[in-house]
Parts: sequence; C-alpha cells; structure tokens
Amino acid sequence: MLFSNFDFNILNDPDFKEDSVREEVIAPLLKELGYSASGENKIIRSKALKHPYVYIGTKKHKINIIPDYLMNAGVDDLWVLDAKSPKENILEGKNVEQAFSYAIHPDVRANIYALCNGRAISVFQVNKLNPIFYAELKNSQRLLDAIKRVLSPKSIKKPHLVNFLPDFGLYMIKSGWKASIEFVWYQLELMEIVRMDKESYTTFSKVNFFGMYYGVSLDFKQEQFNQLMSYFNDDAIKELSELLWRRPFQVDFSSPLTVGAKAIIGEKKYGNKDEDYIPLRITEFISPNIAN
Repeated sequence: MLFSNFDFNILNDPDFKEDSVREEVIAPLLKELGYSASGENKIIRSKALKHPYVYIGTKKHKINIIPDYLMNAGVDDLWVLDAKSPKENILEGKNVEQAFSYAIHPDVRANIYALCNGRAISVFQVNKLNPIFYAELKNSQRLLDAIKRVLSPKSIKKPHLVNFLPDFGLYMIKSGWKASIEFVWYQLELMEIVRMDKESYTTFSKVNFFGMYYGVSLDFKQEQFNQLMSYFNDDAIKELSELLWRRPFQVDFSSPLTVGAKAIIGEKKYGNKDEDYIPLRITEFISPNIAN
C-alpha cells in the first residue's frame, strides 16, 4: 500500500529536499490518485508561462515559481501541485501566494491548487481563503480515501464532491445511538470500491436519514465482497476482482452500483484537520433484485 515502506523520519534529514519530495512522495501519490504521463488524466510537468506575471486588481504580480505539476483531469479540468522541502510552510505565506498566482494565470485557470512538503498536503480553491483540505501523509491508508475524494480525477471533474456531507457514523454516535444497532438500506448507490488490504474493502455512499442527507463510509471483509460479487455476472466479477489487485486498488463505476446492505457502526474514528468520520461495518449485502 502507499507509503507502507517509506520511513517518514527521513524527512528530518537536511539532505532530503524538494527533489526528494517529488520522487519519493509526490510521484507515488499521483500514481495512486490515477494520474500518469499520458492519457486522459495527464500530468503536465513544469508548464512555463508566456507572460510570467498576473494582474490582481490593478496590481501586477511577478510569478517567481513554475509549479512542478499541472494535472489535467479532462479538457478543462486542471489543478496545480507544487512540491516544497519538508521545512517549508504549505498553509500560509509566500509559497501559498505564489501557487495561487500561478493557478489564476490566464494560461492555466485552475480552480484547485495544492502544495506538498512530504510531511503533508494542503489543498486550496481559488475562491476560498482557507485550505479546503489538509492531511499529514504519515497517517494510515484510510486517509488516502479522503485525499482521493478531493484530488482524484473524478472529484476534480465533479467539484461538488469536495463539499463533504455530514458523516453518518459520527452523527449517530454523537446522537447517542449504540454501536450495536443494525441499519438496513435497500438502495445504496456505490460509485467506487477500494481495497484496503488483502481482506478489507471500503466504499462510500449517500443516505437519507429523516429528510437529511449524510455521507457514509462502509467497510467490509472478503466474505461480504464475495457475497456482493455473487449478484453480478461472471465477466464483471472477474474484471472487478482483477482491477482491485492493481494500483490504485480502486474501481470507479461509470454509473452507480445499486445494492442493499445491513451494517453496524464501527469501533474506530478517523479524521484529519477538516473532518472526522466513523465508518460503518457491512455485515451483509442485500441482493439488488430486492433493492430494486
């Protein structure tokens, strides 16, 4: 899995600089997110500007950096990523200001810009003052799911996904519901499945609870995965199973996969600077024939 063999203590070495961050941290992260040197979700490296300045109001700003990566998630879906050394500030100051100036340049026009110093990644929208997302990269594989929800090609193409729904599991616990209570849904629309490890999977959906929509993270084991796959034809099972064993260990569905499920609230809370969430644990998938 991503960064499982990377020793984050090396970030304290003064010889581990910006070029090392690009090679050891950013390159595998972008691959995991689904970007490559060619194809639809393309990485454009060090794009130079015809006129290296931008006007903000009546003031002319010189752009002193060329960010390392410009990601193309479609014809007009662009976002900027700039690498920094581990000692650099990526939440405020000149680094963020320069990345913003580059993002709004007429040759770029990116709505999202991000900075990574190896320790963490910060993500900004050009029309918002504060970061919309911040994550320390040494955290668990679970955090990668949150990063994908912001920076994967699918999320960049559908920016409304960045506006997180309230988390259903967290809401239930804070409202006094017991973790042992079983929830049953007959129509869950799944847009993706992610393999966490050899025996664990996760997915995400949206649920309506007494007239309000929530996001719900759903974890399940191999037994439930096999049960889910038994509802679909052999070719689909084979293709999905093979894809989940190759990077980025994720399958995105072009149209929602509608199934039902029984689930209980999980035992662990996960989170980052911007959100906390408690996944539910699926105990049984319900046949789509019943769901429909």
